[in-house]
This record gives sequence, structure tokens and C-alpha cells, in this order.
Amino acid sequence: MSEVGSGWRALPRATLAAAATCGLGWSPAAWAQPVEVPEGHPRVYVRPGDLPEVQAKLQSPAFAQAWSDVQECTEPICQAFVYLVTGDVAAGEAAATAGLTALQAAIPDDIRVFDQPMHWGACIYDWCYPLLTDADRQAYLAEFERLATGHDPGYPADPASAAVVGHVTEGYVLTDQLPAGLAIYDESPVMFDAAAALFLDRFVAVRDFYYLAHMHHQGDSYLSRFMHDQAASWLFRRIGAGDVLSREQQYAPYQMLYHLRPDGQQLRSGDT
Repeated sequence: MSEVGSGWRALPRATLAAAATCGLGWSPAAWAQPVEVPEGHPRVYVRPGDLPEVQAKLQSPAFAQAWSDVQECTEPICQAFVYLVTGDVAAGEAAATAGLTALQAAIPDDIRVFDQPMHWGACIYDWCYPLLTDADRQAYLAEFERLATGHDPGYPADPASAAVVGHVTEGYVLTDQLPAGLAIYDESPVMFDAAAALFLDRFVAVRDFYYLAHMHHQGDSYLSRFMHDQAASWLFRRIGAGDVLSREQQYAPYQMLYHLRPDGQQLRSGDT
């Protein structure tokens, strides 16, 4: 396996070998060139070149109500988005302050779900980066490291961590350490490098295998974990890594339709 070091000079090759052996349709040639973390901000889920398209959509009637809701929302993630697309400094500064306060109040068990302080803190740090002082950045960094240290897979992420089931397959890696590590990469590459190595070497091959079933393997009560997979796909595409996870992923949500019972519940499966 090629190592993931400072600068993330190359993607681990164990994932490629395992996928090719299993016949999952991977092409090692697609990863012939090293993939590096892009310079500058934003880079968590969005790049500067994406902003004109996002801003154009905000003028569409189809997004009018959603955009109005976001502008009226006082949650720090909403305020950070407003700053990202409009340059409203007051909104950005409010987001930066509130995001750090939420991080400081969080405990490690809080951050395994999608909508939680470390995930949104990563977005706020990245999207509002020009507004942060050096002291702000160090405070965010300390909180990201504190929270990551307090849960599996640890900090730096244990390369032998579980990758199939359990809470570690929710936010701890996919929507905590990956986006937070990407946000703070200039200040410290440790979090992202270790989390990316774990994800690429252990998480990817497992998911590409069960995506072939066009469903999520953890049952009707844990299908929500799939949103973390989707976020990771988006994160890596936006930094230029392409489809790290198989495009078969797009069919997994159909499980919710195929397993829908006449009474509105889901067919029982897995840990239910």
C-alpha cells in the first residue's frame, strides 16, 4: 500500500487491488495520477469554481422558498452558507462565533449523526475562513482534535478500525474527521491524512460490494447511515478525486421504496 503522508501525495492502492479482485468494475488506471488536497478555501463540499452555479440557482423560483428559509435561519451553518454565497460579513462572523461555541459545548458521543457541531463546524471553518483570526483557527483546531480523540476510530484514526457496521461507520469518520481534517489541512494535515487512509483502504471496498445489491446492508432502522456515505462521495469529488465510491451508490436509496409496506412502515431487516 502506498502511504498517505503530508500533502496526500497518492491514494492508497489496497482499495484498488481489492476492488479489482472482486470484479467491482474499478479501473486502477483512473487513479494513475496522484490526488492532492487543493489549496485555498472553500474546499469542503464546494470549490470556488462551483460558487457561480450555486449563486445562479438561488435566483431560480424553484429554490426561492428554500433560500428564503436559509436566510431567515439563525443556525450557524445557515449563516455560514449566506456568507459563502453573498459575502455578508455579519452573517459569517456570527457563524464563526456560534460554530466554535457549539463545538466547545459538544461531547464526543454527540457527533456521530449528520446534523451536529463537528460536521457543521468543518463547513463553517472552511466557508468562513477569511474571517477567522489565528486564535480562532487554533481554537477550532483544538476542539476538532478533542472531539476526534474521544471516539472511535481515535485520533489520528486507527488504520485497522471497523468499517462495516457500528457507530464508527456513521459520522465519526465520514462526516467528522474527513471534512474537519480537510478544513484544517493547512494548519494540520494529520486528521485528514489518517481518516482518508482509513476510508480509502477499508470503507470503500466494503461499500462498493454492498452497493451492488442496490440497498444498504444495515437494515431498515440504520439506512440513515447512508447519508454519511453520500457526503463522503461529494467531498472527494469536489476536491478532484472523482468517483472514489462506485456509482452503484445511486441506486441504494431505492431500498426505501422497494421495502415500503402498505402501512407506511419498512420491511423489517437487519438491526431493527
